[in-house]
Amino acid sequence: MPRKKSVDEKIDELARAVKRGFDETASKRESQGLRRDMGVGFQSVAHTFELIREDLLEIRRSLSLLAQTIGAEIADLRQRVIRLERKAGIR
Repeated sequence: MPRKKSVDEKIDELARAVKRGFDETASKRESQGLRRDMGVGFQSVAHTFELIREDLLEIRRSLSLLAQTIGAEIADLRQRVIRLERKAGIR
């Protein structure tokens, strides 16, 4: 039967476990560097999204103008078809 650990042994084991945990965590300097790098990365992503947004707005404007032009051309063509149908006696 294994012997029971004394309180001192249990405290020593706990202290070693806590030390291992602290040894495995990032230092304050490392975490500050990571935060700085993440901040730069987020700024870059935000800038890229802003450029994409501007491009999308320009595309929407262009498509809107194109849709208006096509709509006007379709209306003109319909009127021509109606005139031709009347001349041909179809309508």
